[in-house]
Amino acid sequence: MGHLFTYLTAAFACLATSAAAEGPNRLSVLLGSHHLNAKQSFEQTNPGLFLDWVRPDGVTVSFGGYRNSFGKPSIAAMAGLKLFESERTRIDLFGGVAHYPGDGRKNRFAIGDLTPLVGLRAEHRGLFVLALPGDGQATDAIFGFGLSMDLPR
Repeated sequence: MGHLFTYLTAAFACLATSAAAEGPNRLSVLLGSHHLNAKQSFEQTNPGLFLDWVRPDGVTVSFGGYRNSFGKPSIAAMAGLKLFESERTRIDLFGGVAHYPGDGRKNRFAIGDLTPLVGLRAEHRGLFVLALPGDGQATDAIFGFGLSMDLPR
């Protein structure tokens, strides 16, 4: 598992370097979440801001911060791959990592305070929904939602 994390970190560093040179072209505003079949209490209001680099090759790189479901600030880095796109709709498969200070151990897949993120992002006309599998112990799935807008160039 340690080697996988090292490879993922290197891949994110490469994507981030190429994305940063171009500057972000989208802003995503996370508003909240829902934890399906939660076995404990989670905060469902999760405001956050993410800068997105949507690249012509179908890859999206995102970095941002948000209030996590434990009520604490977190940061996350993600990369997505376009699965489907039409004039007003896009669906991406994404993966990444989030830092949950002091709470990473609450997720059975975490490495220290770093929690892996894998899921689908669907966006339609500036509204987005994230769907992530849960760990099967605390929750079965997590759905996040928010707004997304293009940034001026």
